[in-house]
Amino acid sequence: MARIFRGGVPLEPDVRKLIDRFGTPNENALIPYDEIARLISAAYDTNRFRSVVRAWRKQLERPPHVRRLVAQSDLGAYRVLDGDGHVKHAGRRIRQAIGGIKRQVESLINIDPSRLSADGKLSRDHELLSGGTAIAYQFRMSRRDLPKLPESNTRR
Repeated sequence: MARIFRGGVPLEPDVRKLIDRFGTPNENALIPYDEIARLISAAYDTNRFRSVVRAWRKQLERPPHVRRLVAQSDLGAYRVLDGDGHVKHAGRRIRQAIGGIKRQVESLINIDPSRLSADGKLSRDHELLSGGTAIAYQFRMSRRDLPKLPESNTRR
């Protein structure tokens, strides 16, 4: 058992076990949950399992590995995505993030600027501009009409 570190057990030794066992996994490989659980001595449904796997996945997504693991719960395993799968997965995550940005921009639009301080107005305008830029990029890529953002009544 690893020693206690700041109230917890360090992840690195268990992540090292996974890297030593699986190295850089081949594309489309399946890595069973139970094999990971055995290696790190943590049940699949524990926070320890999730923490170790999250740290391991982060390492796999960086050079020299550059692999993306996704859960395949119907198979009881993680699948290593090939290049096309990685692109599709990243695209889906980007679209999800854009959807979240859209919801937040809509909520900012609904805030009455007269109820905000000068700093609040500047912050609101900045966030609308930032979020609007991300939305505009997504719309430009999908060739849709851009939504109308409210005009700012603050000076820059």
